[in-house]
Parts: sequence; structure tokens; C-alpha cells
Amino acid sequence: AHELTLEALDADDRRSEIRLDGERVSTAGAWAVWGPALAEGGGSTYACWDELVIEPGTGDLPWRPRCVAHDDGAWVPIGFPEPVVGPFLRRAMAVDDLGGLWIAYDDNDRGGATDGDGETLRLRQYLPERGWDQEREGVPGVVFGEGIDLALHDGMALVSVATSFEKATARAERHPEVWQVYSEFIGTQVWTRVFDGAEGESKTQLVDD
Repeated sequence: AHELTLEALDADDRRSEIRLDGERVSTAGAWAVWGPALAEGGGSTYACWDELVIEPGTGDLPWRPRCVAHDDGAWVPIGFPEPVVGPFLRRAMAVDDLGGLWIAYDDNDRGGATDGDGETLRLRQYLPERGWDQEREGVPGVVFGEGIDLALHDGMALVSVATSFEKATARAERHPEVWQVYSEFIGTQVWTRVFDGAEGESKTQLVDD
């Protein structure tokens, strides 16, 4: 088993870093890191996190997601489907029997419940021999999503999220939703909502990507 930690630092140019098995793996120039996650299975191990990067002269402070895979005793960068994310990205990770990585995530770029039309819940796959799958539209309209979880079963994925219908009350009133996702690496991705906690019962809603 591998150990993933977020270490606080007492330095002006770096406030935190990510360590894997005691080795720093976050970018040396990152001012801060957040959201470390580790997933193992199928003979593979992956770790992901976000880095706050200060870009001199631009005024930008982008959060850049990073993922690495354990390969032949070393941690190898594998990128992430989004080049830049907000400071409130939520992710869940799982590894299938063939060593492929699955990530469910929702990016709330402002951290608020009332901005825009909500976030989009997405599911992406990574295969060691092929890289990341094609871009996916996902499920739009997630409001102030929290508690994302992911499970794999019989070639399908189950993605759960706590969301709300009302932006004005989203911080205090949420309900769970569970989606079953059929996803081809190159091709169709179909989301079927199999449980809606707001209704208190199972229901079916298809989203075909």
C-alpha cells in the first residue's frame, strides 16, 4: 500500500506540498496543493491532486489538476482531462480490474450555489496503454455538488452526488442522486439516473452523450 499525504510548509513561496511514500511529487513551483486522492486496484496505483500556481506578470492564480501513476517503481505524470479547474473541484476515483483509472468529478469554479446554471458532473477514464478517453459532456445542472462517490460493477459505473434543485437553499437543502453510467472508451457514454433522493424512490432518466 502507498501513503499519500498533504504536508503543510512554513515558507513564503510554498505553503504545502504532496508526498507519496515520503517523496515530494507536487510541482516545486506550486504555492499550495489541495484535494489529494489515491486509488489502487488491478495492479495499478494512481494519485491526483490540485496545485495553485502563481503566474508572475499575469495576475492569474490558476488551480491546475495533476495525476500520477505508479510505474516500475516511479511516479509518472499522466495529466488530467481539464487543464485548469476551480478551487472547489470534487472528485472520486476507482480502478478497474484491468488497471484503468476512472474519475468522477464536478467543478464548482466559484464555490457558490447561486452562480450560473450549476456545475456539470463528469466521468472520465484513463488506460495506461491509451491515455485519457474522449471529451465527455456529462450531466449538467448539478447545484452546489458535494459528497461525490464512485463504484465500478460489471463494466458499469455508479456515480453518486448530493445536489439541490433550488439554488437559493442549496447550502442547507440537498438530496442524493445516483447515476448508472455505461461508458465506452471511444464512443457512447450513457447516464441513467437510478435514484433521486428528492423523490424518495428510484427513477430512470437517460442522458445520452
